[in-house]
Amino acid sequence: MINVSVIGAGVLGEALIERLLNCGFSVSAYNRPKHKLEKLILKGVRPIESLDKAFVCEQKIWILCLRDEKSIREVFSCEKIIEALKLNKFLIINTSTIGPKGSAKLEGFFKEFNVEYIELPVSGGIEGALSGQLVGYIGNYPKYLRREFDFVLRALLKGHCLMQSNQAAQAMKVVNNYCESINLVVAAEALLLAETYGISKEVIGGSLGLGRGRSVYLELLLERYMSMKCCISVPLEIRIKDLELAGELFHELSIKSRFYDDALELYKKTLCSSSLALDQMDCFAFLSSSVKRGAR
Repeated sequence: MINVSVIGAGVLGEALIERLLNCGFSVSAYNRPKHKLEKLILKGVRPIESLDKAFVCEQKIWILCLRDEKSIREVFSCEKIIEALKLNKFLIINTSTIGPKGSAKLEGFFKEFNVEYIELPVSGGIEGALSGQLVGYIGNYPKYLRREFDFVLRALLKGHCLMQSNQAAQAMKVVNNYCESINLVVAAEALLLAETYGISKEVIGGSLGLGRGRSVYLELLLERYMSMKCCISVPLEIRIKDLELAGELFHELSIKSRFYDDALELYKKTLCSSSLALDQMDCFAFLSSSVKRGAR
């Protein structure tokens, strides 16, 4: 049985942990708000009470599912953890989206210690994580780690691309997230056009995804529109954070985006519009309510 420790049991982290458990891994997990581990403990997760002690006696494969570079740095700011990193050989796999600049900083940090740090930002949402259907962009890693790393890959991913560096893996994930963000905005506007024209909900649900204009995000939005489900696929705050990383890349490469500013504004306005606006799909509800207010 392969032992893995996971730091971060948020929306994606919880799904990754469940997948690892279902694939027969022995999983330990740490999350700052302890109550988020309660359901996972019932499923067989061993809670990590103290990270500094865990880095001394826990297994050597660690998966990070944290919000950003700052969150990761906070975890590794403890002197006892730093001392443990120096004394033991660890494989740290980062599934978070932190951008190429953040990746370069963390890679430099971990190189000071006895640590192999690999970027593995993933795409596919909660559903993909639970079913092992994620896609991953992998930073280059030493061949001697292939056995341990491949076990993790086979459990979590349906496909992956080996990039030339950790920074390239993060850059590709940022580009992917930018595509997702813009596709969702276009899908929301398309749905709004059909609805405002007066086409019935049933007809919209049965016809909008039939043409070549369909996309994964159109299908996801239609599913939410037809079922009126209230659940979190990607939290709005995370979507905004990831979109801002794309803005950094546009600025760094001196490329003027035709869509970035409008998309970012829409997501931010959606977040501010209501305490109930928690998920990326809520941008359609915001657009729809804006049109209705304008028609009064």
